[in-house]
Amino acid sequence: KKYENALDDFKRAASVGGANLVEYLFHVGHTYAIVGEQTHSIIAYRKAVMTDSTHKESLIKLGRALHLTGEFNQAANMMSSALTMDRENPEIYHVRGCIFRDMMDFERSLKDLSVAVRMLPDVKEVSFHLGQAQLGLKMYEEAHKAFDRALKLGFSLSEVQNWKGMVYQAQREWEDADSCYTVAIGEDPEEPKYFFNRGMCAKLAGNLHQALEDFTEGLLYDPGCVEYLHNRGVVLAKLHRYRGALADLVASQGGLDPEDDEEAIAEGWYYIGVAHNGLEHWGQAVEALTKGFMIRPTYAQIVHERAKALQNSGFLDEAMTDFTEVIRLQPDNSNALFRRGFIWKEKKIYEKAAEDFEAAKALNSVNPVIWLDYNSIGNLKIIELQRPGEEEESEKIKMDDVVNKKNVKISHENASELLAI
Repeated sequence: KKYENALDDFKRAASVGGANLVEYLFHVGHTYAIVGEQTHSIIAYRKAVMTDSTHKESLIKLGRALHLTGEFNQAANMMSSALTMDRENPEIYHVRGCIFRDMMDFERSLKDLSVAVRMLPDVKEVSFHLGQAQLGLKMYEEAHKAFDRALKLGFSLSEVQNWKGMVYQAQREWEDADSCYTVAIGEDPEEPKYFFNRGMCAKLAGNLHQALEDFTEGLLYDPGCVEYLHNRGVVLAKLHRYRGALADLVASQGGLDPEDDEEAIAEGWYYIGVAHNGLEHWGQAVEALTKGFMIRPTYAQIVHERAKALQNSGFLDEAMTDFTEVIRLQPDNSNALFRRGFIWKEKKIYEKAAEDFEAAKALNSVNPVIWLDYNSIGNLKIIELQRPGEEEESEKIKMDDVVNKKNVKISHENASELLAI
């Protein structure tokens, strides 16, 4: 009620106008901001700036408000205008540095925040935000120091550990990153983003069961969050739990932003295709993978997975086209050569089949499955080398452990003759 009364007074004063109009408009905007009316606050600040473009306080407040609403370019312009009137104001450098950080312009962010830290060495938020900019520039050691300094000045332990975890994760120091995220979770066990970050770390490190646990835990605190559902779906697909993967991925696809999350959408369609391939739903796999292909036509793994679905469903010409494109994108892809060889064989073009089989063998001689016995494959149409989604991730195994040393490479000509037989 107090703020409502104050707002009424300021609005009446502003309606009268006069020499103090800009001050009244500024206070209208400030009071709206206090009561959470952000849109009305911005309107009032804009009117104040239009009344007097040199009113520093209105420029700063408008810049802050626009920053909060995601209008970063306008926000940065307001702060730059304010800076021309007061180059010794650390608040302006600090706020503009944070705006540049959120614009992903880390160079300019670092420049402003470095000035702010020199002016305000004992302000914990400034050191913390400097660390974020340094992380964006891959200045990992400097970022660690900035976060440690913020912690000494009293910044939140959970937030510092969370961001130090991100630094370690960027350095691919998985265990250190996991330790930091675990501390953050211990400090604030109901904050979903800490589970998300630890889950992402585990996912990248290949610790899929830990990732699954963290994404599931995060969903308890943030039900329906598309980022959690998407990443849990990917993990479930990697764990070959295809039905669960489909449930999560289909639920999350519609919630991802086509402008900001294009990469995730393409990944989602890929793993939906992987899951359908795993369930032998070849047609649905082709449909999903084609949607992913439309977003990322040069992603070999999408084309490769679609090629396998087409081959399994008997569309050999279309599969041949996809396998050939995979090989163009990845000339050393032995798996694609191997699978294409079976299409040539099915078409009875044995010379081409032999070329592909022998090329695959030369590229991946440690895989025993690729060492075909041409006398015994008969009417065999396909040999699966890995489960869906694992073609690009198969681990190499020592040839001595799995291949009889009597096996020798044969010529393409001999291979072609044996295939014909």
